[in-house]
Amino acid sequence: MLDKQAYEEDGVAYFQDFYDARDHGQKHGKGYPARRVVSYGRGFAVQARPGGPYFGKNGELIDLMNK
Repeated sequence: MLDKQAYEEDGVAYFQDFYDARDHGQKHGKGYPARRVVSYGRGFAVQARPGGPYFGKNGELIDLMNK
């Protein structure tokens, strides 16, 4: 379930709080130890790996480069 403090745009979950984004990445990031929280004007998003896809609201991987 998407955190109350987060919203979704283009399938990617954005969080207003860094720690909420980090927790989302830890919850869904199994197998992706290089995950990272990236700050954007719309909030914080979680990448599965540098240069890689982002996590969606349910932990699915969203590849914005192939949209």
